[in-house]
Amino acid sequence: SNDESTFLDGLREAVSYAPKGNSTGAGAMREAIRIRSGQRNVKLYEPRLSVRAWRNIGEARSRLLHLAEKQSLLKDPYESGNLITAFVSLSDSHEQQKLVEEIFDVGGTEQGYVFQLLFNQMRATAVLSAGRKA
Repeated sequence: SNDESTFLDGLREAVSYAPKGNSTGAGAMREAIRIRSGQRNVKLYEPRLSVRAWRNIGEARSRLLHLAEKQSLLKDPYESGNLITAFVSLSDSHEQQKLVEEIFDVGGTEQGYVFQLLFNQMRATAVLSAGRKA
């Protein structure tokens, strides 16, 4: 759905499950990514794996913006996840918010939602993984 309030409400609900140790939300986000990407067996990036060594934050940022502009964030969700993780690990919350706004600007609403979906799916997966190890 491209209705912002519906999307954000659903995303918030899906994200809320992970801190409770419930994988339902992460599974729902994974399924949404699979459906939106049009790929039957989608490979998603797992943040606990090693991050490709991007030279700098600008490289990860510019690559994400390029993918959003081409409507391609879901062409390879694994690679997009790798870029998102690299950017987030090298940036602060202000830079992250600015990137989200830029993705909406260059890629439109759909790519903005895709970015948020990928980011939150990885975050929920990481929270669940950390909970299992604790």
